Parts: sequence; C-alpha cells; structure tokens
Amino acid sequence: MASSSTQSIPSLNRIYIISTWVETALWGFNTVVFAVVCHLLFGQLRGQRNKWILFGTSALLYLCATIHVAASLRQELEAFIFIPSDAPSYYASLYYADQSHGIALLKNSTYAIAMFIQDLVLTWRMHVVWAYNWSVIVLPISLVLVRLGVSVAGIVCFAQGLDATAPIVRILSDVGWPVELVINISVTAAIASRLWSTGSRLSQAMSQPSRTNKYIRHIFLLVESGALLIGITIVVFILYNLNDPAALAVLDVATQVAALVVYLVIVRSRFGLTHGLPGSTPDKSVTTSSLGNMVFRMDNLDRVRGDTACIQVTREVVTDAGKNSEPSVDVDYKMDRGLSYAV
Repeated sequence: MASSSTQSIPSLNRIYIISTWVETALWGFNTVVFAVVCHLLFGQLRGQRNKWILFGTSALLYLCATIHVAASLRQELEAFIFIPSDAPSYYASLYYADQSHGIALLKNSTYAIAMFIQDLVLTWRMHVVWAYNWSVIVLPISLVLVRLGVSVAGIVCFAQGLDATAPIVRILSDVGWPVELVINISVTAAIASRLWSTGSRLSQAMSQPSRTNKYIRHIFLLVESGALLIGITIVVFILYNLNDPAALAVLDVATQVAALVVYLVIVRSRFGLTHGLPGSTPDKSVTTSSLGNMVFRMDNLDRVRGDTACIQVTREVVTDAGKNSEPSVDVDYKMDRGLSYAV
C-alpha cells in the first residue's frame, strides 16, 4: 500500500511528457514561421523603419522559445534518464514538482520574458495605430510593468523553495494572469476600434465611399491571433485555481504561443490570410503604380485640431489570366500613417 506522502504527489510525469511534445511541435512550427517573417521583413519591406523593431522582438521571442524548449527536453532527460540509483519509483513526479532547481527557474524566466516582449509588441502596435500618441499607452505600459514585477516576484518565491500552492504564490497568480488578460483584451480592442474608426472616416472622405472598411482585414487578424494567447491564459488561470497539476505544464505551451501570436500577425497581414474574408487571388496579375500623396487636415472628420493625414494614391491594374476580359483599373486611396506597418 502506498504511503500518504506518495498519494499526495500528482502524476506529473505523464503531464509533462505531453506538454513537452506539444511544445516541441509548436517550436518547430515557430521555426518555419520565423523564417518566413525574416524573409518578409528583409525581402519585401525594405526601407521601412519599423521592420527593425519587428525583427528585434521576433528574434528575441524565438530565442526565448528555443531556450524554453531546450530546457524542457533537458528536464525530460533528468527526470527519466539521469535518475539517481536510490530514487523512488515516483522520482519523475517529484522532479517536476520542484520548481526551485535551475532548469525550472530558467523556464519560468523565459516564459516571463516572452510574455513581456509580446505585451510590449502589442502596446507598440497601439502606439503606432494611435498616431504615435504617448498618452494612450501610459496605462498599458504601467500594466505591463506590473505584470513583469509579479512574474519576477513569483520566480523569486520559487527560488526560495516555495511551491505553487504557497499563499504568496497564489496571491501573485491571482494578480498576474488577470492583469495579462486585461492588457491583451483592452489593447487589442483599442487597436481594433482605432482601425475601424480610421477606415470609416477615410471612406467618408473619398468621392465614392466604400461599404467595406479599409482595415477590416487587419482587425480580424489581430483579434484572431490575440485570441490564441488570451485563450491559453484563461486555461492556465482556471486550471491553477482548480488546483489542477497541469496548470504549470501548460505554461510550456504558452511560451511558444506568445511567439507564435507575434509571427502570425506579421505573416497573415502580408499574405492576406484571414478567416471569413476573401483572400488573395493568385490567378490574377496585379500591377501597382504610385500616383503620389495627398496631405490634409482632419478637423472636420474626427474633431481633433491639428491632426493631419497622408493618403497614398495608387493605380492598380488587375488582369485575370483565366479570362479574355479587359484589365480592371482601380485607383486606391490608402492611409499612410503607419497603420499597416504596425500589423
């Protein structure tokens, strides 16, 4: 008969095997997507000032994801292969339950850094979309710093030997993950609302108003990509409050998702991959030429004095390779305030 101490130890060995496999698969996918991101940033977006910000944050996220998955694989070796001779049969569960050893602290640190970078990228997008207005990001930046401080405090608690059920750790968790949800939901909503209002005002300013919002595609991809991280944060928060031992193991997956969210926004915005909306048409030949820029004041559109907008006028010729019809010529008006660069 097993002792009471043995029965109190959750079966973490199976849980972490599954989470490590899922994390490794996501890391492989992140590697491919990160390569595509690099190609887009340096192959198609030459001369844009924001590409270095996107590349720097993307590279740091990939570094965090790589370190994290390497640490997870090392944990599997130490839990199942490099076992002490006098270890009990439930040694693997004991190993994973201990969050104070070096590899566990490294994983928690890379998770905290990855979430911090993802939150900064999201806030930076808000800064760009809101015409580089610093006042609108004061509160989000403050929440991001609070989230980082809570993460650091949690890592310090683990380093001192406290486990996930300690009262101080529970208090930090009850603060950190809700703050993370508030950051992602509120900032994403602020970006989407700004894009929607700007697209609507731009449509009203055109001689032939369009029924489709100019930035509806960007709104969809931001919401869809952000929902991945929001969803997994909710799952972790619920599992932790239910005292489910799988809660901390899900953080392995969340680290990879934090990087994936940033990559997907960049890739999908360039290829037009958005669910529920028409995608690109590879069977058509498109030739685009610039007709110049128009700069005007937007006092009557948004009632903000001194706010100006620059519209890039382009002439687009679309030829359908499968039909013998005349080419379609369209003059497009695109808001050139850095909105598309941000996403």
